[in-house]
Amino acid sequence: MANLILESSIKDKTICVGVDGEVVPEIPFYTIHISSLGRIREDVIFSTILSSSRLGERIEARLERADDDNIFCIYICSEPKDEFFISSPNHNGLVIKQFFSFANGDITLLENSAGAEKINNQAASNSAPLYADTRDIAKCNFQVVVFCAGAYIYNTLPLEGITIKPIEKGLNNLPILEAIDKYLLENHTINIFANGKNGPWLETQPTFAVHFNHVVSASRESALAYTKRTIDYMRDILALDRGDRPYPFITLLLDRDTLNWALYPSTYDFRGNLLAPLFPHSNADQIERLRPVVEKNPFARLVLSLYVQTITEKDRSYKFFRQWSLLEMIAEKYIKTSSTPLKYKDGSIIYREPGKELTTKNNSGKVYSLLCSRSIAQSIQGFSDGTTVVIEGSDGGYNPGGKIISLYLAVAAAYAVRNAVAHEGFYDNLAEPKNEKQELSKMLYNGVYGFLEHWVASVALAEIYKDS
Repeated sequence: MANLILESSIKDKTICVGVDGEVVPEIPFYTIHISSLGRIREDVIFSTILSSSRLGERIEARLERADDDNIFCIYICSEPKDEFFISSPNHNGLVIKQFFSFANGDITLLENSAGAEKINNQAASNSAPLYADTRDIAKCNFQVVVFCAGAYIYNTLPLEGITIKPIEKGLNNLPILEAIDKYLLENHTINIFANGKNGPWLETQPTFAVHFNHVVSASRESALAYTKRTIDYMRDILALDRGDRPYPFITLLLDRDTLNWALYPSTYDFRGNLLAPLFPHSNADQIERLRPVVEKNPFARLVLSLYVQTITEKDRSYKFFRQWSLLEMIAEKYIKTSSTPLKYKDGSIIYREPGKELTTKNNSGKVYSLLCSRSIAQSIQGFSDGTTVVIEGSDGGYNPGGKIISLYLAVAAAYAVRNAVAHEGFYDNLAEPKNEKQELSKMLYNGVYGFLEHWVASVALAEIYKDS
């Protein structure tokens, strides 16, 4: 018989959880999941697994969402193996389910009816109507389902008025390849299926549906425009953690009043398999936080779109160019043009060329000033010979006994790569470097230090999340 351990902790927003009881040979492991029942959905916020030898042990779990209105649920499940799905409990092995509240350091156990009431309220929020137009002209009622591919969504994600649902089998390439095979047989006597219908090009693409339960609009066109705009925002937000955008390929529009329906195909560009985040609700959280920002703030929307382009760009030269251009654009917004010489951390003047002082009249000077004004951490790179090299952050660099590269030298080296791409269309990675800056440019281009990605992420994400 397993018993629940659920106790307060002396630490802020922290509880102690565990499983107690006698060892049962048939149950070598137990999993513990804690979920938060928010206004719209239930999100797993803590997961762990215990072997039967750890029965009675107290484990700390921090509840970031603890407040007077929150309800939590803890699940204890039996597991036959030392493996589990971190984002959801195994209901087939459910041993204990307990709702509770946690506020001001106190735990209150709740009846199942309290959790059921909260879940009913979530369902109402999830099905709330969305207005594509002002209420005085929005008289038409639609359901819209946008089918997308190119992102692995493995759990249902409820949002206000919207539900994102995975489609188990996904999108198969076989019909397209059969048409290609027929063409190649007729025109080149090539049979791509000679050894059977298998191969990596037949892999199913991850597919999901975005369900708009009730869109109220002035017209069918307005409803479609509203959902398309929302999907475009979601594509960029989902790409933040994946490195590529999912794409819509077909849209269903159903008139809720007449039950008439229509399908609208979309164009797409899929370029790779994507890794989903560890906790699926993090995508829903991102959409909830960022969608209002990108809808209301055109500059944040521009930064988001350009940043996603930098992380989805496959060509290394173009990627570098996009990254620098994004930094330069943000610097133009915040850094004033001045003829005042810029300085190193030790106070000495920076010269971009012999006899030419660096100022914010120069693009590299503006980007340097932007990075100095933000909380950019230093970048550290370890090498196989045991040495380490550090590129300064906005507060300098610390590398006892190792080499430290100044922040400006890294900026100048990155700018040199950008200029090569801008002038020649590519960076010549085969050219032999003739000085320290060229040597650093080559290393940066080849991914050593990874600092440009670090800079761009720090600056761009801060701009995107600023008003969230």
